[in-house]
Amino acid sequence: LLPFISSFSIQYSNQILSVGGIEGAVEWTKFISSYANFSNLFRLQGDNNWYQKPYLWSWNYLTNPILIAISFVFPILAFIAPILPKERKERVMLLFFALLALFGVFLAAGAHPPLGGIYVFMMEHLPGFASFRPAYYKFIPIVYLSFSILIGTTVYYLSNKLQKQVSYLFSIFMILL
Repeated sequence: LLPFISSFSIQYSNQILSVGGIEGAVEWTKFISSYANFSNLFRLQGDNNWYQKPYLWSWNYLTNPILIAISFVFPILAFIAPILPKERKERVMLLFFALLALFGVFLAAGAHPPLGGIYVFMMEHLPGFASFRPAYYKFIPIVYLSFSILIGTTVYYLSNKLQKQVSYLFSIFMILL
């Protein structure tokens, strides 16, 4: 175990030095996190490539008011989920995923203010944490997983509450989203 730890420590140190030390890793994290504010992360749009290099598909999501409004549907559907079930056990499980999504958003924001200072502090003082330089790419899958469970649960409960005809239309609407 000690040889592995020693080897890992040396490799980690060499990798950090190759990007300019901890300071270089922090600066890279600040660059990657430049558009990772909470509003963008909840809408799953915190990737800086969307803003730095506006591709044909991403530019529409950033400028079209209808698509911007629709992008808020996902976090709303996700965070409605914990209040829908009647059973306490299921509500606790969904609350766990809602908190996991919030934790994922916090980590995916990386060095972006207002809580970016905490992330930078962890990079500078927590051994090995500097390897999570591109915070968005490392931690947004936590939000994807949580949202998939929460939105799926919301769609399930809402479709059960609606009549069959409306449920069919609601399902088509969700597929089109």
